[in-house]
Amino acid sequence: MLINKIFLFLFLFIIGLPSDHSTDKEKAYYHFYKGKSARQEGNYSKAINNYLKAIKSEPANTQYVMALIQAYFENGEFQKAEKALELHKSSFSNENDSFIWNFIFGLSLACNGEHHKAYVKFLEAEKLIFKLDNQDSTIISHLYNNLGCEKILNQPKEWSPHLEDHPHLSINFNVFAKAWPYFATALRYNPQNKIVMQNMEFISTFCDCFEKMKNAYTDHTIRINNIEKKEEKPAVINNYRPPTFGIRFLPDKIWQVINILNQYDEIVLLLDISESMDTEIAIKDKEATRFEVMVDLAKYIASSLQNEVRLGGVSIGSDCDESPVLKYQPGEVSREKLIAEINALEIDGYTPLNDIMSYTDNLFSDTTEKKAVLLCTDGINSCGEGNTCEIAKTLYDQGINIYILSFLVEQDSQEEYSVFDCMANISEGEIFEIQSQQGIVNKTLDFDPPFYSLLIPSENIDTSYCLNKIRLKCDVPCSPTISQ
Repeated sequence: MLINKIFLFLFLFIIGLPSDHSTDKEKAYYHFYKGKSARQEGNYSKAINNYLKAIKSEPANTQYVMALIQAYFENGEFQKAEKALELHKSSFSNENDSFIWNFIFGLSLACNGEHHKAYVKFLEAEKLIFKLDNQDSTIISHLYNNLGCEKILNQPKEWSPHLEDHPHLSINFNVFAKAWPYFATALRYNPQNKIVMQNMEFISTFCDCFEKMKNAYTDHTIRINNIEKKEEKPAVINNYRPPTFGIRFLPDKIWQVINILNQYDEIVLLLDISESMDTEIAIKDKEATRFEVMVDLAKYIASSLQNEVRLGGVSIGSDCDESPVLKYQPGEVSREKLIAEINALEIDGYTPLNDIMSYTDNLFSDTTEKKAVLLCTDGINSCGEGNTCEIAKTLYDQGINIYILSFLVEQDSQEEYSVFDCMANISEGEIFEIQSQQGIVNKTLDFDPPFYSLLIPSENIDTSYCLNKIRLKCDVPCSPTISQ
């Protein structure tokens, strides 16, 4: 996604366990990973606590600050989000970051009922749109929707004792004429933005007098019924069948990995043959070792990929300073030859993952654009020095995505998974966990920056009031709801 690319350069990388001897960067990323895991489980307090620990180790890391803000938003703690953005404003240094900061700060202000300040922040973000490295139409649609929403809610507070016991916003219907072009622009950037449609529908129907006003602004009018709807095609799931010869231990749901790999021109299989792969695992009630399952998976993938995909393979094992027993560039040998070589592999030695990954980019051709590595392993580097995620970043800079087939169970191996998570995220890849009965499960922990669209809080607005006073009454703080 374009949103993810905005933050790729912000990832920090680790290798090994977060021991007392770990660097601040290693500890920070480990806590960042634990925070993502906790947020995925809905445990926002734990997520926030871990994000704060990550930021303590690296206070200038914008990625960690963004994750903290996201957790605050999802937990409804908008004032804390506002304070965190103020505290870490210096981390948002360039124009891309400044756009992000103003956009998200505006959201926190809007949800705190500070509509004038929110509107100003959204206007500041709008000024930076055409200076962005990546002009994501979805984000820009959110921004213009939020400008329209705050144009409506940015009204002076009134206090009328004969009407109410507390202050309220009194919204004149003429304000809607000024907000309407913002919503229309939002739909031009993303015709499928349902929040914009709901806001426009609310404006169109809140009282009869609006129809006259709307006709006076036909140049900016987009009628909801005339918006072109894109038909989404259902995802095609290929029901792959393994070859009948030599495949005994194949986990279910392998098709999702095949579908991804078929999108590439060149792929290198990194196959872990270290001694830990001799550990037993049950696949659909069949006893096997991790190594046996990996061999069957590799053979099946090699035989199932489209013929246009050039496939190579490298083994990870033996002694730390030895050359791999299997090393082929993509397309160097036939699929039949490669399958035979994979079938002949034997368990041996350690896991020199860093050394193998360090020269993997040399196996790919320079002219190929779509390149990927599929790492099948049960652990992380056990040989020498180096930082696995820095190596993954180097591969990504060469246009190589990293996918991981893991025999580890996430809840039992969070330290190792934090390395996998970093490798996959920094290279825009994914993590798949090989489970006994459930088959292959996608375990990628996504990070979604908090780019939200605001929805006018119609449940807090007294629409009957406008029939007599030609305005709406909105109870303060009249905070809008947010949705992606």
